[in-house]
Amino acid sequence: ALVQRAARLARCCESAGIFCRRHGAILLAPPEGSKVAMPKKDRMPVHCDDPRVLAEGFNHPAPFLGPRGQDPRTGTPRTFASPEEARLAGLPIKHQRLRSVQRHAEVHCLLQLPRLTDACGASVLVVELADIGPAFRWAEPCSRGCMQLLMKHGVSQVLFTNGAGGLEARGLSHTPELDLPSASFASCSRLAGDTISERAHLDMEEKLERERVRLPAWGCDELVAQGA
Repeated sequence: ALVQRAARLARCCESAGIFCRRHGAILLAPPEGSKVAMPKKDRMPVHCDDPRVLAEGFNHPAPFLGPRGQDPRTGTPRTFASPEEARLAGLPIKHQRLRSVQRHAEVHCLLQLPRLTDACGASVLVVELADIGPAFRWAEPCSRGCMQLLMKHGVSQVLFTNGAGGLEARGLSHTPELDLPSASFASCSRLAGDTISERAHLDMEEKLERERVRLPAWGCDELVAQGA
């Protein structure tokens, strides 16, 4: 039932304008009786009668990122606040544009939690719909921010469709010291300049600031509307 529910979430990608890599995700509370089980009164309210569900998400467009390129003054790459700032810094025209970006389903879930610490000990189920037909594809969380943030915030297990009609289960190690920028968009690896991991990092920084000033968590639809 949860797989089919995640599949319905994945179909929401289309209404948001995403027609490839349609992922749906469900974040599930730790089992009752575990050391990190969340009290029921603190759980994320959802429109269902399943108390295990903390949040739901799907891939969707996110707010644009500023232009990114090498700053002539420092010799290092950075993100500029606006095309005008990039132009004044002397970036080539092709690097002066705003960058479109997606927010992935796993990050969509994490951003809806009342507190990011609520993810500790949780599990996440991820599905990817096949481009043709009713089948599922391999849906392991990507290394463009999703896997790193799940590990950083203590999600203990990932369940994902394996493209062969079943589910794969993978335990995760809690690595709170993980630095997402240096492991992705700000690195010298193939992920240098990656938009999805940069967007995820900015989202998490804003989420933590909202927690600090005691603002409520974003809602599912509210996050989707940010990139509409």
